[in-house]
Amino acid sequence: MPDQTSTDDPCRHQLFEAARRQAEWTVEQLWLSYVALAGSLVIFDLDGYLAGPTPMPPTQQDVLACALNERLADLHQDLRVPYLAVLPE
Repeated sequence: MPDQTSTDDPCRHQLFEAARRQAEWTVEQLWLSYVALAGSLVIFDLDGYLAGPTPMPPTQQDVLACALNERLADLHQDLRVPYLAVLPE
């Protein structure tokens, strides 16, 4: 069964936007990193998601989280965006 967190948490996009700002990235820089990790949304949809009104599938949220978390780790920042997927142990 797919994770419905993306629809259950209407404020999750704010976490992504805060992480983008902490990473000191423009939307374009974030989108390039996201696409490099196999993200499939166009930049306009990503920008819309960060602003709040555009939904994003949970799998794509995890790709976006990975892009941001890699950048934040490179900058030695403590903030991390949690993943939605639960990995088996």
